[in-house]
Amino acid sequence: MICNICSSSDSSPFLKSGTHELVKCSECGLVRTETFRQGETSYTGDQYFTLKNQYVRQWDDFVAMFSSLTAKIAGYKPPPARLLDVGTGIGALLAAAREAGYEVHGVEISPWAAAFACEEKQLDVIAGTVAGACLKSGEYDVIVINHVLEHVENPRELLAEVRRLLADEGLLVVGVPNVSSLMCALKKNRWASLRPEEHIWHFDPATLRRLLHESGFSEVYFEARENHVPQGWGFKDGIIRLINLIAILIGRGEAMISFCHKTPLDHR
Repeated sequence: MICNICSSSDSSPFLKSGTHELVKCSECGLVRTETFRQGETSYTGDQYFTLKNQYVRQWDDFVAMFSSLTAKIAGYKPPPARLLDVGTGIGALLAAAREAGYEVHGVEISPWAAAFACEEKQLDVIAGTVAGACLKSGEYDVIVINHVLEHVENPRELLAEVRRLLADEGLLVVGVPNVSSLMCALKKNRWASLRPEEHIWHFDPATLRRLLHESGFSEVYFEARENHVPQGWGFKDGIIRLINLIAILIGRGEAMISFCHKTPLDHR
């Protein structure tokens, strides 16, 4: 496998997780799952969304979480505006954005999740890939790619298609796990966001920023926050909360989010 950022095949061992080996690109530092197996995780049926992840059962919690994200988006591109969520899952982010006043549309690779979003939540979601959806150029004021980029075989191709769909004054919002987070450093192969059976690429701030810049985007806002907030208040929960707080203070939170504008072609 070659690096999706610099196309180098030179790498060094980074981490082992079960039967998977993660390596770090010797040229640019992008971490990848060298032993990634397509189809190991199925997104076709409901089990990914109802058993492996509790997206359906915790619908209200996810909508509340995404409401804070849409509030930040509104600071850069307020409603009414056309918002596209790429990899929308069952549509919790779209629901939050709709409540905030956005005109919402989604694309989701899972036929089951797309049908759930359409039928159960009355959201406009196309089943399939964003490239296969044949959407119009410059059609969207906001495009969100939240915890999707690490799953796709070719992030550069996805970002090129998203750039085509984004209006010239539009806003791109990208969220990915942070492999240089404090929690990853402490937990290593037990880190909950590692998921090498799902994640091909493992970004840190430098590799994410380089990929976005080389794909024609300029960053206007960045943060690294916690990604797994404890629900209880026991001793272990308190330790995790303390680690999350320290991680945020030193800029090594578990989940990164970057807000970007399109860079004019002659300024890339």
